[in-house]
Amino acid sequence: MGLAMLMSADSCQTPASPSIAYIGSWPEASDPVYKRFTAALSRRHPELSVKASIRHHQADAGNIVAIDKALKAALEGRPTVVVTPTGQSAMRAAKLPSPTPFVFSGYTDPVAAGIRDSLQFSASANTGVSLLDVVDGKRLEILKDAFPHIRRVAVLADRSWAEKNGGSARLTQPAHLLGLEVTVFLAESKVELDQQLAAPVATGYDAWYIPPSYIAYVAEPEIIDHLRRLKVPAMHSTAREVRAGALMAYEQDTSFVMDALADLVARVCDGERPGGIPVERPHRFTLILRANGDSGSPRPDAAVIRRADIVIR
Repeated sequence: MGLAMLMSADSCQTPASPSIAYIGSWPEASDPVYKRFTAALSRRHPELSVKASIRHHQADAGNIVAIDKALKAALEGRPTVVVTPTGQSAMRAAKLPSPTPFVFSGYTDPVAAGIRDSLQFSASANTGVSLLDVVDGKRLEILKDAFPHIRRVAVLADRSWAEKNGGSARLTQPAHLLGLEVTVFLAESKVELDQQLAAPVATGYDAWYIPPSYIAYVAEPEIIDHLRRLKVPAMHSTAREVRAGALMAYEQDTSFVMDALADLVARVCDGERPGGIPVERPHRFTLILRANGDSGSPRPDAAVIRRADIVIR
């Protein structure tokens, strides 16, 4: 049977006992995200957790062929709902001609990625959680409050953040309002990172901003070491980086994601139209900073230290 026929017929009608198909990035027995999702479903919706059949379908993250294969296998089981916990799996699900609803999460912009046409209400047969980080301007504001003297700020990111996710564009207006001159340095690897931060031009900035991107994750210790050597303040995006030695970070809270996914799946299984459920976004943020001088940079302004949720002394 063809995939289009499989997904366009009556294969997605809600059965007497709901069924949930989950597209995982690891084998079922060792998939940490899947375990957190099923634990959240059991905790928040115990009746649904007991009566629903849940089937895990593995697809390596980033492997489009594997994701499409997993989605096909999932839909062959005629599930009530499909859970796509990554931006890539959600984008592939959105391209399929299927009326089967799906619930997604990911760091991708759902509208820009074509997953649905609005974060509020949509004709699309999906809903979910968007973790797209768009608080770059707020981080610049806090950095300027912490170090009022700064004027020239360097930004270190990868091309996906700067171009595909529009990070560079998000900095233009807030930087102008704060009186800051922003220069973006791009690096896709540790080798490129070392080249950028070891270059003489890297010493000409008053501060650095390290937004959430792939390079910030894979080269975390190297970035922190370079910034210590430069002896200038820097703003990061995760508490993990500060605990690893960075100066400060403004982090969006993602701890709600699994509970939100479980709630959204339950609502869909209860018959609610997915497109009528607004996409959820992070609504809590944490400012964490280091006030003991261990980062190698100047001490933040006392007023910002008092504002911080977590202070490492």
